[in-house]
Amino acid sequence: MIASTLITGLALGAMYGLLALGFHVTYAVSKTVNFSQGSSMMFGAV
Repeated sequence: MIASTLITGLALGAMYGLLALGFHVTYAVSKTVNFSQGSSMMFGAV
C-alpha cells in the first residue's frame, strides 16, 4: 500500500512538473500565458 501511494504521488508530481515546465517555456518564448495547455491535459485525462 505504501509503495503504490508513493508511485502514484511521484507520477502525479511528474505530471504537474511537466505542466509547469510547459507554462514556463511558453511564457519565456512568447511572454504570454497559454491556458489551453491545462485544458489539453484535462482532456488527455478523460
